[in-house]
Amino acid sequence: MIQANSQVTRLDHRLADTLMAKKQLEEELAALKGISSASPGTEDTVSPAGLIGRSKYNEMACELEEMRDLATNRLGELERLQRQHEDKVAECARLSMQGSPIVFSPNSVM
Repeated sequence: MIQANSQVTRLDHRLADTLMAKKQLEEELAALKGISSASPGTEDTVSPAGLIGRSKYNEMACELEEMRDLATNRLGELERLQRQHEDKVAECARLSMQGSPIVFSPNSVM
């Protein structure tokens, strides 16, 4: 159970880091959108800065999508581990009420 708690904590920290990175990328993306849409009449004449901005925008959009997928996957993993943890806590409480000694098998520990 201690190992499950540490894994939940570790995944929680990874999720928080990913969400912070996602927020930062979204802010940068919003800033780039503000810059790229500033002059709508200059679409025919593309400057090198416009090409760099557009490629950077596409790169950041891809990174943002990857971060969203990672955050979703990690959140699902955290929810699964939380359910497992709650089940183990309930099982421990049930066993302690029965007066049975708690025996852990190596297969039940993550």
